[in-house]
Amino acid sequence: ATLIVKTHPAESPAWYRARCSDLPSAVVPDHGAVDLHELLAAADATLTFSSTTNLESLILATPVISYTFGTLAGQDRAAYLEESGLPLAASPAELASILHAATDDPHAWRASWAPAIDRALRTFLAGYPAGDAARRAADAIDSTTAAAHPRPAMAGAA
Repeated sequence: ATLIVKTHPAESPAWYRARCSDLPSAVVPDHGAVDLHELLAAADATLTFSSTTNLESLILATPVISYTFGTLAGQDRAAYLEESGLPLAASPAELASILHAATDDPHAWRASWAPAIDRALRTFLAGYPAGDAARRAADAIDSTTAAAHPRPAMAGAA
């Protein structure tokens, strides 16, 4: 199995390369070297705390593993995907167990999460008429981004 660490544009790939240097199967591409959506579509899983990337992964039918331990324990997340049945790792041991299962048979593991992905997408798309799925997905991504990075109020705004 290959671990690909796709960094946020505001983060340094070099920082992650240094931390992954003893993992021979880890790859940390430079910014712009790989297309995020192609990477998500090809991945067996996406591992994230809370990000718009988890919603994009679901749209591309890629399971999302959320983690909430260490300094992230107890912090608010924009989406609680475990409520739809997707995996949540609350400790390093739980994450190791989930990743072990994912690497044993990646295709079967990915396929096993299809019902949970469907439930999560239905949750995000609820209330939108047929044909508005793209708009709902964009709204969900926008609201996730806004929750994670609130914009300051503009002077004179009501």
